[in-house]
Amino acid sequence: MDLDNLKKVWNENQIELPSVSDDKILSILKGKGKTALYKLYIWELIGAIIFLPLIITPFIHNKFFILFQYSKFSQYFLMSFCILGFLWQLYKILILKKVDLKNNSIIMSYKHICRYKLCINIEVFVSLLFISVFMISFFYPLSGSIPDEKRYLIYIIVSVWFVIMLALMWLVYKKFYRKQIRKIEESIMEIQDFEKDN
Repeated sequence: MDLDNLKKVWNENQIELPSVSDDKILSILKGKGKTALYKLYIWELIGAIIFLPLIITPFIHNKFFILFQYSKFSQYFLMSFCILGFLWQLYKILILKKVDLKNNSIIMSYKHICRYKLCINIEVFVSLLFISVFMISFFYPLSGSIPDEKRYLIYIIVSVWFVIMLALMWLVYKKFYRKQIRKIEESIMEIQDFEKDN
């Protein structure tokens, strides 16, 4: 078979592939970041909703658990933390609403994501501080009502609760928040690279 016949057979058997426009590629890249952004937004909204009923937890607890009462300090500490936590969640939601990969510039979106990332870092530190102060303020007054030979139980309970809280925090912040933020940052970088190339 000569070269001309080979070209003719090749051209006849070629399949027409759909072309993907630059706008379609850019839309796909922005959609990836938007999905991660939506997950963060929903998570923050759920967090805000959870904080509100937690405000009354000490009152309900003190009514049903007579032997293990909240001290006044731990009661008001938890209530204050829940109110501030609710406001903090709203602040993070406002920051996330400013991240608009489709309409804002890449620099503005990245700036808001960096601000959100800073909020998460602050939140981790404050949460660790809260857990420590709350656990001490809740369990320390209880240790006085327990005989000395059984006081070690309080220390075991506090230690177990602290480890459980740290594990939950690690799971939520490392496996969820960091993962979603990284997806958004990668999407922003891909969009930036794509816009440079075109």
